[in-house]
Amino acid sequence: MTLEEYRDSLIKLRQKFLKEESTLGTASSSSAYSKVIDEILDFINERAHHRISEIRNTKIENPIRIGDSFDLRENIIRNNRNETSVEENLPSYIKETFNREKLLALIDDEIFLSSPIKEKKELAIRKIIEARNLNNEFSYELAKIFCGDNPNFLYRSSSNITSFFKEAGFNFVHDGSTRSRWIEGKIKEISAKDIYGKCFTRLFKTRDFEALSKNLNKSFDDCVTIAKYEIKNLLDKSLTWDNTIDFSDVIGLNVKTDLLFNKKSKTTDITLNDLIDSSKDFFVQGDYQTAIEKLWDALERCKTLLDNDKKKSVKMIIEKLSGEMEYSFFDNELKTLTDIGNKYQIRHFEKDKKPIEDFMTKEYLYFRLLSLIDFILSKIS
Repeated sequence: MTLEEYRDSLIKLRQKFLKEESTLGTASSSSAYSKVIDEILDFINERAHHRISEIRNTKIENPIRIGDSFDLRENIIRNNRNETSVEENLPSYIKETFNREKLLALIDDEIFLSSPIKEKKELAIRKIIEARNLNNEFSYELAKIFCGDNPNFLYRSSSNITSFFKEAGFNFVHDGSTRSRWIEGKIKEISAKDIYGKCFTRLFKTRDFEALSKNLNKSFDDCVTIAKYEIKNLLDKSLTWDNTIDFSDVIGLNVKTDLLFNKKSKTTDITLNDLIDSSKDFFVQGDYQTAIEKLWDALERCKTLLDNDKKKSVKMIIEKLSGEMEYSFFDNELKTLTDIGNKYQIRHFEKDKKPIEDFMTKEYLYFRLLSLIDFILSKIS
């Protein structure tokens, strides 16, 4: 399935959910309503497993069928009378207890991940999505930032929390419960696009940091710098929360995140730029096979950057790379990576080419080549 097909299917499933929700009317649940929610959760990429599990755990066991709908109150009454329900062991999502906003935020994030990147800020939004997908504590840590339980941000009382979200464009009213946990719940109902475009925009208001600067007796610039670092640190830590894309033993976290999110290809070769940038997009979206294929195509394109004669161009490139190391080191590295691309199912898919199934192997090879290409471009730019 292509990313476009994945995105189109999600859009249709969202419409299907909204239709079933509307059809439900005053009923608490129905088989069709519960079925479409499970259909969506089954379809969404497993990278969001924390969020998928949290939504699934809201199912209610043993609802009572009344016609084509399920009634939670009748279920409670019958259980108290120790009567056997009509459809035992059939869990259902109950409209009154199901958090539809969490589901819609998850769908919106997945649609965003499967859409082409058009602006630099969209990489930041993707990073937020990956962080919240990987780290099930991400929303809570961000909540502590929003309410000021993190001391590097302005403290917000209950009324100020309500004002914060209202100014960000949300009709959330704090109910008096624990501030950070309440905000955590609301963050889970917001798409990453709105976290970045609305919440972060509100978070970094000049007036708040002027007040914080005065409270902490620190300079305004220092307060802003530290706050930005806290956000960046939370995102970077979250990306390695369950080691899904952690390769720090090979290259290092800072190198990885920098290569993926901070370095836009800016060579005079537009085709090469597109190959590298689209490869990064596919990797961030979880399509590692396509990411590797495009990156190896980029390697072949790189070999002709200095001359149309590939052998001559490669020799010139290696000479530029070998300022402080032996020529043979980079010569062997290029040959090794080229051989890997030709011998395995990366650039060729004949029957004698072996597939690479292990994710960690794909990850290692991807960043090994991405680092080399980045080095080549920096040396010949």
